[in-house]
Amino acid sequence: MQILKSFFILFLIVTLAGCAEKKSVRSNQYWRKLVSGMNDIGRICRLDEPPVKILTSYDRRGGNDDFNHYIGKTPDGWWIIADLHGPGCVTRFWNTGTPTNHKFRLYFDNEKTPSMEDTIINYFQFNKYFIPPLITHEQGCKYSYIPIPYKERLVIATQPAGTKSGNWPRLFYQINYVDLQPSNEIESMNVNCSEEDKEIAAKISDVWSGKIKYAFETRQEDYHSQTNIPHGSNSDLIAIAGPWMIRRLEIEAKIDSKSVAETERQFRETILRIYWDNFPEPSVETPLGEFFGSFQRRINYNSIYLGMTGNVFYTRFPMPFAKSCRITLENRGKNNAEIQTRLWGENIITGACGYFHAAWSRSLPQDIGKAHTVLAAKGHGRFAGCMLDVTSMDNSWWLLEGDESIRIDNEAVPRWLGTGLEDYFNGGWYYFNIMARPLTGLLFKSPFRTLQYRFHITDPVIFTSAIEMKFERGPDNASRGIMESVAYYYLDKPQSAAFQLGDADSLTPPPDPLEEISLMNCVLNSERLGDYFGAENRIAEFLETHPQTPAKDILSLRLLAYRERRGDKNVIGEYKKMVQSPDVSKQAVEQAKLLSWLHENSANALLASFCNSRVTVYLDGKKIMQADNPEQLIVAPINVNKGTHALAVSATWSREEPWVYLCLRTAKGDIPTGLGWKRTRQPGKDWEKVDYDDSAWETVDRISRDIPVFPYLKVIPNAFVGMQSAGGGMNMAEWNDKRDTIYFRKKFKIE
Repeated sequence: MQILKSFFILFLIVTLAGCAEKKSVRSNQYWRKLVSGMNDIGRICRLDEPPVKILTSYDRRGGNDDFNHYIGKTPDGWWIIADLHGPGCVTRFWNTGTPTNHKFRLYFDNEKTPSMEDTIINYFQFNKYFIPPLITHEQGCKYSYIPIPYKERLVIATQPAGTKSGNWPRLFYQINYVDLQPSNEIESMNVNCSEEDKEIAAKISDVWSGKIKYAFETRQEDYHSQTNIPHGSNSDLIAIAGPWMIRRLEIEAKIDSKSVAETERQFRETILRIYWDNFPEPSVETPLGEFFGSFQRRINYNSIYLGMTGNVFYTRFPMPFAKSCRITLENRGKNNAEIQTRLWGENIITGACGYFHAAWSRSLPQDIGKAHTVLAAKGHGRFAGCMLDVTSMDNSWWLLEGDESIRIDNEAVPRWLGTGLEDYFNGGWYYFNIMARPLTGLLFKSPFRTLQYRFHITDPVIFTSAIEMKFERGPDNASRGIMESVAYYYLDKPQSAAFQLGDADSLTPPPDPLEEISLMNCVLNSERLGDYFGAENRIAEFLETHPQTPAKDILSLRLLAYRERRGDKNVIGEYKKMVQSPDVSKQAVEQAKLLSWLHENSANALLASFCNSRVTVYLDGKKIMQADNPEQLIVAPINVNKGTHALAVSATWSREEPWVYLCLRTAKGDIPTGLGWKRTRQPGKDWEKVDYDDSAWETVDRISRDIPVFPYLKVIPNAFVGMQSAGGGMNMAEWNDKRDTIYFRKKFKIE
């Protein structure tokens, strides 16, 4: 489903900026306690936290119009979207679909005048107090994890939406909250946050982002093993006695194969199992790569609980146990594997902690008419989050329009009814950009496949006897596709994983009928994520499985460019050999010349253009190139000496989904388009020259979706590593007139 732009985040931004009306004398001591508690990422295993509830704008008629639904009106006609009776706390707020001047109100404790009435534009005015990842504006929406406690009552109201054609603005929202036990220490939040309050929130951001390490991560591992696992065999990696709590698990695998495709496949064909307290069945049973978020191929990324650094998978899910822990791997692949396993942990186990479980699930196109089940489990426990990989077989993104539901304790109607697949993962509008955040992320997007994750740390999904978590297969479960997931959850005692893996055929990766067209999309995805290892590996795998591809020479040249990026100076000589070879394609020779020429003089530079609009590009007032091709990167050699310079571009609308993307590569680094550039519709004379005063121009504060934007799928391969992924595409709001020309500028200095 679709995602919305959050008016609530504004409240948080303004709150942190201390710009609200100073009418409250509340101390915020309780708020500080709540925020400080977010430091403890180990709390996700506790079963005694208050269960989260949710209010959303889901379609009450069961359709796909998950917007503009409200529960009442204020005396002056504003829509009430939440009326929460305390004590309680809002733990997450997500929203999209409203303009920046849309107003909202927050009423605490039956007050007649709201503690805040403001517009979303304040989000931009006070962005110096923006504290990602606690408050973030991305993927076409805004969301916040900053807690909003209320002692007696909290009412959230907004201006009416749906007043224009097509029911726009479309107000989408999700509000997670928990009920709290009455206590004298609970007080409603004081929206006039102090500097101390902001510092506390900023520390949480550093912890969640990994800038601040936990004590157990700063010392040598507690357990280490090296295990050789022949193909077709099972082996124990580690067996330890309890009581103990695993706080970090690392697994590093070396596959004995020269084939890139076989190596990547083997991470899917190697099965991870974990057993607790001598229970005969594994509580964790998933493909090794998929457990750590690397579906189909390895992905280097970082999140709060899972990731991969270099060749090392890691998890920081806490795993307490009373008697014993045994971790095993089954090697179903064709090759032998050498495994390094490292564990960090502690003896302290406090509170009602559960046993960690994880289960892999898969549904196929023939399952049309039925939702994909992420988790179906019985007992007392907590759902901690999931990875979800979605591949459409209909050549469309309609599969992402399906909603999630969570049914607790066999209730007749699920208490959690979502507004769309991407919305659950803090995204929207079929996603904008690849990114990995602490609690949510989009690790892959290419026509027509997405890989996303979410973890529930401050919004605990607690169940007493049963849980069922599902995603629709598009509206009415009518979309054909393959959905694969890993559910992470805790139970009060060890049980077998919710789903058991079948035979080898069940692990066959989903087909990619658009593989050749979308190859460069996949490569650029990896680069934007910072996973240059994955980008290089993907090209090597493609060349192995498509040896006759017409792009063979260009892709081979790009592999050389990745080696150069890793610091291999010998590559310059290999560029020159390709230039002189009669067997290399003309296109590869031309690009090899440019890559070689770039290193001949420190003033040499390359200017690249990738635009879906008619552009003319200038450097210091001199016209460099004209372009208009949504499939191809155009590159020109130029000279850029020391001093101040200006890149300038005029762009005229030529077709749907316009964007402008440039990247200037110099000896001092890349200068791509993106945030901080200037734009206008009405430039003055000599606007393209260095000394032109562009201070009155608007500053670019948003970038487009990752380019190319649908419906443009193909990107012609090239050898210019990083030049197509360094920044973002630029456009202009309401840029839909073929006569309309937008002007962009960027001043920069070469030292």
